[in-house]
Amino acid sequence: MNSPEQITEWVVNALDGNRRAMESLLRAIQPDVYKLSLRFLMLPHEAEDATQDILLKIMLRLAQFKQNSAFKTWVYRIATNHLIDLGKGKKVHSMSFDEFADDLQHAADGSAESSGFEASLLSEVRIGCTLAILQCLESNLRVAYIVGEILEFTHIEAAHVLNLSPAAYRKRISRAKALVENFMRSHCGLIKTTNHCRCHKRVKPATNCGRVNKDNLIFASSLKEAKQFPDVLEKVRVLESARRTAALFRAHKIEVKSQDFGNWLQSLLSQYYAVAQRAD
Repeated sequence: MNSPEQITEWVVNALDGNRRAMESLLRAIQPDVYKLSLRFLMLPHEAEDATQDILLKIMLRLAQFKQNSAFKTWVYRIATNHLIDLGKGKKVHSMSFDEFADDLQHAADGSAESSGFEASLLSEVRIGCTLAILQCLESNLRVAYIVGEILEFTHIEAAHVLNLSPAAYRKRISRAKALVENFMRSHCGLIKTTNHCRCHKRVKPATNCGRVNKDNLIFASSLKEAKQFPDVLEKVRVLESARRTAALFRAHKIEVKSQDFGNWLQSLLSQYYAVAQRAD
């Protein structure tokens, strides 16, 4: 997000009816809301839909924001509440940790050691896999892990975002961390080199079954970042074991690719201010 001072200025002006300030405010927070939504939902089109719904809620509830608190925390509270409600409405996570472990084992067993894949394909598999791991967590644990471990909110901030007592949050994040770290230590070759699963083993099976389309990559960002990942991984591996998993998740850069956001935002603002004018 932009500086707190800039955000405060936009909030004040937006509350005074300034359309340009409202637009600037929503544009500033959209990338962070999308990244949160994608990590929670995994599928980009679902993350885009959720992001739009969250931004609409933020715009309509802006007058409820108490300016003596952090705007970022308030935004994430609305966003996480929305995502958790989505999780209650359907089974967002697609498989259990055991089921995912079996899937990884099958893919690794069926593929010989190989090399020569484009860095972007490896990045696509790697990021898709880590996002899939998050889906194995039930909604409450998943959002706690994302907020606390990946976004690095303090325990006090995260507890406030999730409307929990600090003690309840510590219990929830401890459970989420244990599940994710145990799985990664047992199966992920990025975290532990003796593990069977390797990203390059999974590229061909993922491509063959249609999970990865080299002409339409969903998760991989720039080729430059993909080529730099081995250096990032080397730094991750020198960390103590308990810190490696979250560091690996944070190392994956999520690109906001939506081309329709600008048109959607202009349409939303036009409707909102048209209604406001009629009310006046």
